[in-house]
Amino acid sequence: MISEVCRALADPAAPVPVCGRARGYLALLACAWRDPVVAAVPGISDLMDLADEKAWAGFLGWCRLRRAMLDWRFGVSLLAYLLSEYRAVPASLAEHLLLFACSQWTYSDKGPHHGILIASSLDSRRLCAAEKSTDARLEREVFVLSLDSDVEVTGGFAYATYRRDDDLPSVLQRDWTAL
Repeated sequence: MISEVCRALADPAAPVPVCGRARGYLALLACAWRDPVVAAVPGISDLMDLADEKAWAGFLGWCRLRRAMLDWRFGVSLLAYLLSEYRAVPASLAEHLLLFACSQWTYSDKGPHHGILIASSLDSRRLCAAEKSTDARLEREVFVLSLDSDVEVTGGFAYATYRRDDDLPSVLQRDWTAL
């Protein structure tokens, strides 16, 4: 049952029926996302009450219909939802949600890539980025890059990953993956 609940949370498009005790587990797992977002994204509670079950259910339903993912991409999915439902999302809040997604990527990605860049059609000259820590005693880096030219973004948001020895200009020329 737990694996089904986890799948329903990570992939809202998955055809997993959620009822009874599973609904309670799903609510607990949802708190695991809500609390870090509220802590990491100043002002999110002013726009949407993430503790409100009706608001949360609306977000999850929106994710299910659009096949939006709730893994490390949670911040991007929440931003896309807020933009579709509330339209006016402050730029600083949008940036914090994208930085949150970058940060979560550093924890979840176990591959050879060292960093991630997330581009947004909201501001195609600013990239949100994060790099994995190379030492357990060091924190990962989360930052914003300002560019001299636009990054072409199809569909609102896109990301690119890179290895430690990649140079930024070559990373920017790659095909970006839509989010």
